[in-house]
Amino acid sequence: RPAGRLTDWIGREIPVRVAKLDGRKGAIEVAHADAGRGEAAAAPAETPAEPLPARTLAEIQPDEVIEGRVVRLTKFGAFVDLGGVDGLIALAELDRGRVTRAGEVLSVGESVTVKVLSVDAEKGRVALSRKALQADPWDEVAQRFAPGTRTSGTVVGLAEYGAFVAVAPGLEGLVHLSELTWGAAPKDARSVVKVGQAVDVEVLELDAERRRLKLSVKRTAANPWETLHDTYPPGPPARPGAHVTDFGVFVGVADRVDGLVHVSDMEWGQTVRDPDPGSRRARPSR
Repeated sequence: RPAGRLTDWIGREIPVRVAKLDGRKGAIEVAHADAGRGEAAAAPAETPAEPLPARTLAEIQPDEVIEGRVVRLTKFGAFVDLGGVDGLIALAELDRGRVTRAGEVLSVGESVTVKVLSVDAEKGRVALSRKALQADPWDEVAQRFAPGTRTSGTVVGLAEYGAFVAVAPGLEGLVHLSELTWGAAPKDARSVVKVGQAVDVEVLELDAERRRLKLSVKRTAANPWETLHDTYPPGPPARPGAHVTDFGVFVGVADRVDGLVHVSDMEWGQTVRDPDPGSRRARPSR
């Protein structure tokens, strides 16, 4: 911090260097040129960026492809200097893949080529897109991910009805709760998978026009119902059950596969009225 009071600086003439320019807000941030000069001299000199061609708002037209420089990152996108005019790349227009923060794909000072989506001369706003200049992965989805195809992906989102899995940049498919595991569908996808987890999936349905991809995780694993008869043939007792209901006991016989022992099949010659072993009462069966 400078010595003395900041009010002592009022009226003083000092050399400064421009640190930031924000044309949208009409703000200029400067730094005292003498401050840190010794450190700057010791550091290797950076090659200054090539200046952008000066432009006015009237010169920028929709659908134009233009070069710019990232000047600010926000939670809703990135502001790009187009040569004296700032434009905004909204979060959804940054990349074909899912982006949660602008810093994942861009950094301040980086040069970027963008497409102009719209120009609002009255409000002084320019909407830009980086995604529009990237190849659309849905154009070749039929060749790469036909129904029956097995591939690997990453869980990128969770919903109350399933999980979204990215199988390629910009290509996401839904794994419904019923397709997460064999047996009873989980009540919440979070009990089976988590965001960022790598999973194997099988393509169930593809609708390129509506951009919908239905996937399955469970179908990449063996179906326990197909081998259940060999593993647990009729006759021998299964493993003890733990889930008691009013009408019987569910017995776990395989991973996420339960079998029901009905109250009428729990005791010979009688129907169990309460399957709970702690309070079991029986009555003669008819």
